[in-house]
Amino acid sequence: MNVISFLGLTSFGFYSIYTAIKSLDKIDLFYKEGTRKEALVTKIREVETKIDNTFDEDDFVINHEKINYFYTVKFIDKRGREIEQELEFSTTENQKRNPPFNISIIYKSNKNQETEIILETNKSRRNFYFLFIMGLIFLFNAAYNYDGEIEIIFNFINNLLQ
Repeated sequence: MNVISFLGLTSFGFYSIYTAIKSLDKIDLFYKEGTRKEALVTKIREVETKIDNTFDEDDFVINHEKINYFYTVKFIDKRGREIEQELEFSTTENQKRNPPFNISIIYKSNKNQETEIILETNKSRRNFYFLFIMGLIFLFNAAYNYDGEIEIIFNFINNLLQ
């Protein structure tokens, strides 16, 4: 294989792992420093994503549609401010009820009075674990298929850590 595909595989692998770790850190920080609260869902925004899987051998195409739901919630924070904001992370679970209804959230306000909110039962961790595992698979694929070139990456990482 050529160097460009090797660099592409390893770059995507490292990027996936980096994204997964940063997102998991953010969710864990919410659980440690955030405030749990009941909030009223006022609106649900649906985002449809089409995923096409093409297999070259059989010219077989599978079209998947994935729908993510972004909740807009309204609640009163510790300082008495009424906040209405869309959640940062989406959910794939379709609510069988229409707004308004209550859910449990965790929110965190920073020094600039900006508020970040996630669902208390945040199941988005699965997506991040998936990204982490996919990143490892891409890195192991690069290590297995490109003889000796993985040492270049290990040396690069070693030099970064020194």
